[in-house]
Amino acid sequence: MVKIFLILMFLVILFGAPKFGGPKRGVVLTIPNGPPQTQRHTESTDELVERYYRERDFEKALTYEEQALRDMEYGSMDTDTLCRLNAMLGGCYVSLGECEKGKPYIDTALKEYEESGETGESVYIVRHIEGIYALKTGEYRMAIDSFEEALRQAEAVEAPDGGVELEVDIAGIFCDMGRAFLELGDMDSALEMLGKSYEIAGSLRLESEVAYDYYEDVLEPVIKECFETISDTSDEEMGYDEWFSAQFGEQV
Repeated sequence: MVKIFLILMFLVILFGAPKFGGPKRGVVLTIPNGPPQTQRHTESTDELVERYYRERDFEKALTYEEQALRDMEYGSMDTDTLCRLNAMLGGCYVSLGECEKGKPYIDTALKEYEESGETGESVYIVRHIEGIYALKTGEYRMAIDSFEEALRQAEAVEAPDGGVELEVDIAGIFCDMGRAFLELGDMDSALEMLGKSYEIAGSLRLESEVAYDYYEDVLEPVIKECFETISDTSDEEMGYDEWFSAQFGEQV
């Protein structure tokens, strides 16, 4: 017993008395103060140019022009993205009335597509912008040819997620074709094209902000321009709403 007692005393002196019921030891994690870190989605240059082009904020889109040129020269874009980006940069200049600044971009996009056999989902966008350039420069027949080709290409695209963006693009092509016929004085064809545009955008605008903005900012002003042209040359007095209903049916 004496030996056991001496051994126990030696252990107490060496390691200290055991503690019961004391605080538990553990790892303390220090969490920094401040707002939580959140993931941020960063858009590529071509996505930014496309976004602002579609929003018709052409000046904003062109603020990314220099970066876009660097990306096209040193990046690794596929042909479809490269052509779409070139065409939209050109389309920005054309829409701002600087057609000659926009033409080289459009020509580059067309050349790249022709060399690749015109394959890619964005061919119709390039052809549409080609037509807009011709429309702006007074080549109305050439514009119609480009718009018809744009429609042919667009109809071959398989659009994901219901294809609202594609449908609005097709409505835009019909509208621009209507504008070309209007410039040629072919009112029947102009109204036919605007009617096709309205068939698409008129119903979609109730469910899509993109379609709503397109209808309000683009299509309706062209339809009103048609109405004013007809009113100026007709002896029959008719208000816009009455004329619209007679021409296109009741507004949705």
